[in-house]
Amino acid sequence: MSNTLLTISMITNEALRVLTNNLVFTRAVSRQYDDKFAIEGAKIGTTVNLRKPPRYVGRTGPALQVESSVETYVPLTLDTQFGVDMAFTTQDLTMNISDFSDRFIKPAVAAIANKIDYDGLQQFYNVYNLVGTPGQLTDGATTQAEAISTILAARQRLNQEAAPMDEDRSFVVDPAIEVGIVGGLTNLFNPQGTISAIFKKGGLGDSTLGFNFAMDQNTGSFTTGTATAFTVSAQAGGSAQTNAQTTFTLAVSSTSGTLTKGTVFTIPGVYAVNPQSRQSTGALRNFVITSTAAGSSTSLSIFPTPVFSGQFQNVTSSTGSIPTGTATILSGSSGSAATYAQALAFHKDAFALGTADLLLPQGVDMAGRASADGLSIRLVRQYDINSDQLPCRLDVLYGWSTIYPELATRVTG
Repeated sequence: MSNTLLTISMITNEALRVLTNNLVFTRAVSRQYDDKFAIEGAKIGTTVNLRKPPRYVGRTGPALQVESSVETYVPLTLDTQFGVDMAFTTQDLTMNISDFSDRFIKPAVAAIANKIDYDGLQQFYNVYNLVGTPGQLTDGATTQAEAISTILAARQRLNQEAAPMDEDRSFVVDPAIEVGIVGGLTNLFNPQGTISAIFKKGGLGDSTLGFNFAMDQNTGSFTTGTATAFTVSAQAGGSAQTNAQTTFTLAVSSTSGTLTKGTVFTIPGVYAVNPQSRQSTGALRNFVITSTAAGSSTSLSIFPTPVFSGQFQNVTSSTGSIPTGTATILSGSSGSAATYAQALAFHKDAFALGTADLLLPQGVDMAGRASADGLSIRLVRQYDINSDQLPCRLDVLYGWSTIYPELATRVTG
């Protein structure tokens, strides 16, 4: 194919294509694109409120019992503008698009994709469900039983939280956890196609024990505090909030050691319920600390808010309130700080990436924009008379939000 002068639209569309192909975690989640910004021009800090449908208890018998229709929402803020700046000559523009992509677009877009995936995987801080034993999958001696039990525990947790039973369940792991799981499952009886994929790729693929597996080097890490336990004081629960991400202030006795943001714990006697039937699952409800607390703290900011009755009930107990008891820390409590990888098992609807069109500036050499599959990217190019080059910038504007945290679980490495 003969070389022709590349246009701004050709370069922008190629950048979007490469970006889509480079995403790992992001490819498995909901992607929200608000096309109103294509006209208005999005700006950093813009917030979109994503509405969640009402939940109803229902009634038994013929008597009418009208329930209020309470819509909750989750804010998604476009808080990150990220880009890569580069320059090329007019001679570079005479390449064919394939060569130009290899030299300029792919390296630039790889950095953008890496940043988007990294920020998305940091959403684990908003996830309160957690399974696995800290250090077990990365100790270099993961057994078949440990690998299988961890994966099935994640599956069980999603089932208990009424996650849809479809093909949109994913399991994203870091390189060390992947090695542990693959090593543990190598000798398991599997369909021939699964075994072949494991040995050819060195990793798990789609439809393995109910999940589509992927490895992402950007998988988050959690560093524990120094507290080994703490005592919860008896108190009432909270009520459902319009903003579904509102935290709850939990009264505790003075703790010994720090409790870091992201610490997951359970309270004795406070059980999770199925969100549809509101019946106890038999498993203690997991809570996550949303703000680091020092040893002298007498309260903790936690999520979710414990709700004991009504449309948004999420816990149950024999007393109908939070009893006094010693909390159990699940995310690691050795008494000294330790870091563990945080894989994520989740349904597509658990998280959302929001993107919007950035404004196309006037008075420049060229400006182009492309959007598809819930992603939007902008390329702006200008001529520099001093260097006879064409500096340009690739930009994306995006934000992440945890829409349905109950549809995800952390898997500690």
